[in-house]
Amino acid sequence: MSTEFVAVECGRKSERPKLAKAIAECKRKKATLVIARLDRLARNVAFIAGLMESKVQFVACDMPEATPFMLHIYAAVAQEEARVKIEHAKRLGAHAVFQAEKDNVVKAILEGTAGRGVDVVLEAAGTLATVEESMRISRHGGTAVLIGIPPEDRYEFSASFARHRGLTIKLCRRMKHTYPRGISLTSSGKVDPGSLVTHRFPLEKVEDSLKLVDAYADGVVKAVIEIPEDRG
Repeated sequence: MSTEFVAVECGRKSERPKLAKAIAECKRKKATLVIARLDRLARNVAFIAGLMESKVQFVACDMPEATPFMLHIYAAVAQEEARVKIEHAKRLGAHAVFQAEKDNVVKAILEGTAGRGVDVVLEAAGTLATVEESMRISRHGGTAVLIGIPPEDRYEFSASFARHRGLTIKLCRRMKHTYPRGISLTSSGKVDPGSLVTHRFPLEKVEDSLKLVDAYADGVVKAVIEIPEDRG
C-alpha cells in the first residue's frame, strides 16, 4: 500500500476532499485506488461515472471482481433503494425528507427552523459524517441521541461546537429493557411496527434474510423471520 486516506464523509455526499486527494495521488503514482466498501463510496450513478472518467483504476474490497458495468448497476440499484426509503418515510408521516446526495441537509434543516435547529436529533445512520451533522442541526441546549453503530467503532464530532451549543449527547443501548416497552406500545396501538416490515422470511431462510439486511438490498427496511406456531 502506497498511501492511506481516511474519509469520514457519508457515502451519499458528492463533495469528497479526501477522495480527491487519493485520486490525485493515484494519478501521480499511477497506482490503483482501493476502496474499503463500495456503498461507503457513493449511492449515485453520476458519481461512479465521474470516478471512472478520472481514468484512475480502482477496486472495491467488497466487490473485487466487479466490472465497471456491474458497478454502474450496483450504484443505480443503491440510488433507487434510497429513493424508495424516502417514499416510505413520507407514507409514515414524515413532514420533511431530504436526499443527502442532492440536498445540503444541515442547511435545509436550519433554514426550515429559522436557524434555531431541532430539539432532539436521533442519529441512526451510523456514519461519522452523520454524527457531526446531528450536532450541527441541534438547537442550543438540544439533545443528540446516537443510535447508529459506526463500522469504525468510534464517534467523531467537533467538541467545541457541541460544547458551545450546550448539547446533551446520549448513547442508545438498544437492548436496555426495551422489549417490554415496545410490546406495550404495540399492544396499545400507539405504534405500528408492521408498517416498517418490507420483507418476510421463513425460519429456514434466516441466512438469506441476514444477507439481505446486511447488503441493504431490494429496498429492505426491516425483515421479519416468521416462525410457525407449532414450533413455538
